[in-house]
Amino acid sequence: MNFAVKYNGGFELNHVQSEFMVPEELYSIMASKISEIKKMSYEGFMAEYGDYGVDKEMYDAIQNLSTAKLENGASLNNFLNSYEPLRQIATAYLKKYFDNYYEDIKDKAWKNPAVQIGDKKVLKEDDFEYNEATGFFHKYDEVLYANDPYGYGVGYGPILYADISSSTGTRTGILDMPFTTMEYRGNKVLTVSEGRENYKLFIESYEGANSMSIQVLGGGIECSEELVNLIGYATIANGDGAVPVTMEVKEFLQKYAINQVLFMDGNGWAERAETPYQSTEDGQWLFACGYYE
Repeated sequence: MNFAVKYNGGFELNHVQSEFMVPEELYSIMASKISEIKKMSYEGFMAEYGDYGVDKEMYDAIQNLSTAKLENGASLNNFLNSYEPLRQIATAYLKKYFDNYYEDIKDKAWKNPAVQIGDKKVLKEDDFEYNEATGFFHKYDEVLYANDPYGYGVGYGPILYADISSSTGTRTGILDMPFTTMEYRGNKVLTVSEGRENYKLFIESYEGANSMSIQVLGGGIECSEELVNLIGYATIANGDGAVPVTMEVKEFLQKYAINQVLFMDGNGWAERAETPYQSTEDGQWLFACGYYE
């Protein structure tokens, strides 16, 4: 679900009604956890989550929460907004969920997703596939990973990661700053699709997006209260500031690359860099990616 936001600032883009994009796949993981809590006894719930300041009222509220509502990001966020301890549980669970994957890569080296052809690095989407079992994109090679060495399924190699909040930008060298700090006064680079979609919340959660909006727009942002407890991708990034590439992360990166003209028949920003890149039309999203192997 997208949330409509009207900008009241004085910049041209701000006169376009935009939508704050919400990380639905993170909601799906949280909803799964809340459904699990619904099956717990009160004693079990307190034993596992007592340190979060939960109480009987919150336990009862979770038990009475309709499972159907969890399929709707706004309803879940409304619930999180009403019961702050649940947000703490959800955030802690998300971090633990992703830490399981981060543990597997802690001693591995980051690899550039591009293929070297002559003096250029070429990004090809054919080298990567989405895995329904993990919910992430992986390096894919039916021959190289025929014996399923990673346990993700035949042909699926290491998980693909996207640099979201690394202080040095993307390790491909295409961006020199992270998505979490690249916006400044008058520059809405995370507003893509001809000004229709804003990914600030998607990346940074409500706090970061709201503070940046105030800085950029001089205040005056109309935003639904359901967004206050939004958990964005930067919240669950690993120590390198990277997150596994979900379907929605891929879609964001592709839109960003197109919006910022990173590739355009040899004249894009990435194509004219000191280390030039080329990309297939559908592989532009790989500009911020890499994998650990």
